[in-house]
Amino acid sequence: MRILVLFLVLLVGCSPIIQKGHISGKNYIEAHTDSIDVTVGEISVPITTYVPDKWFVTFKNKTEAGEVSRTIQVSKEEYDRYQTGDWIELKSER
Repeated sequence: MRILVLFLVLLVGCSPIIQKGHISGKNYIEAHTDSIDVTVGEISVPITTYVPDKWFVTFKNKTEAGEVSRTIQVSKEEYDRYQTGDWIELKSER
């Protein structure tokens, strides 16, 4: 089992990180609350946290390793500006 986990970690770690490509998808996650139960002694206490809106774009590009995709979180303005098929080029590492 440990060998399989190590292999998967190495396999994922070997993919090149792309900085540019064509947008292949967009995803919006609406603001919501998450709740977990934390046990304090013998009492279970619910802890609720607020999770704000999040916007993501996925883009793809061809590399020596084949087609690679990457998903990044973007601002609402960037999310609204880009459409599927548009070319995106990151100015800095995200």
